[in-house]
Amino acid sequence: MDADPSLFVLDIGQGACSVIRVDDHHAIVIDCGSSAQEARDLLRDLGVGKIALLVVSHNDRDHADGAPGILGAFAGQVEALAFLQDRPIEDIRWLNKAKQAFRGHPWPRRVRLEVDEQANAPKVLWPQPVKGEPPPERPPDPRLELLYPELGDNMDEQRVGDTNGTSAIVAFVHGNRRVVFGADAPVRAWDAVHARFGQQPCDVLVTPHHGGLLLDTDDVVHERSELERVFRDIVPHEHAVISVGSNNTYSHPRASYVAALKASGCRVFCTQITRTKNKVGNVDEPACADLGSLTAPGILPRADYGIYPGKAVRRARWMSPGLACMGTVVVRLRATGAKVEREHIHAAAVAALAPNPNGLLPLCRREV
Repeated sequence: MDADPSLFVLDIGQGACSVIRVDDHHAIVIDCGSSAQEARDLLRDLGVGKIALLVVSHNDRDHADGAPGILGAFAGQVEALAFLQDRPIEDIRWLNKAKQAFRGHPWPRRVRLEVDEQANAPKVLWPQPVKGEPPPERPPDPRLELLYPELGDNMDEQRVGDTNGTSAIVAFVHGNRRVVFGADAPVRAWDAVHARFGQQPCDVLVTPHHGGLLLDTDDVVHERSELERVFRDIVPHEHAVISVGSNNTYSHPRASYVAALKASGCRVFCTQITRTKNKVGNVDEPACADLGSLTAPGILPRADYGIYPGKAVRRARWMSPGLACMGTVVVRLRATGAKVEREHIHAAAVAALAPNPNGLLPLCRREV
């Protein structure tokens, strides 16, 4: 296995689940999708024996419901669990199920997903300092940082009933390499991060809200302007990964969202390719492709994801049955840069796609 950390943004359909293999036997899991199957199978295929940290960014089902299955499969082998209370405790479905999964096993150390108010630096979620030892003079490397929310943010968003507004924004740091995970955080959350900690440049942005709305507006021009500001000025990045399902009913990803990403100069990858039309208000917004002309597994085959270089790989069980575009996105975080596996193969495959029935090219190929 590669000595450097590797990032896997899983092709789980609608939802979010990412795995960071930090060494040969330890991984960090950030969000769990609505089912544990894909993440659980990937972790086993990678030979992971312990989960150093499991993060549930917020308690919506497409980010959290897979947590009990992962916790149960690795009972006694999960070192820490980070989450927040963004709604009444009885409404946090996954937490109530997790209690059953952990019967007979000690709970992992629980970490509150809230940045210390008035802190002058992000909160280090992993690794945690050893009890009885003084805090390190420098931040550990590698590390997982929490950028948002503070307690006040959580309280404010609960008052208005917006669970996306409490979504945790976290960053994995390895030397000069950074990956930022946006969960479902809206524009106002990114503005708060910028005001507290400044610009957050990164190699990879796991984009917020699956390419969906990040602010309440019917003005598409204003929406795109705000998104471009976030992607250019707050979290500039080289690669953007959108975790999205082929048959989602939420109009993800929006054409204006992908255009804003492209305007920032990044390369855009979607886990799955989306249907021909997405409903935006009362308007059908053309999306990527005519799904009727595509067959499983989708744009790229699922047989080889670069997990075992130079070695044949069996059909991966940790893939969603939807129509893959990039499929599971694998990124090697090396000192020389972040290397996206199959990047050029994917670019050639997307370039070969014919226009959809509306005469439009896939979103990532359209002029901005």
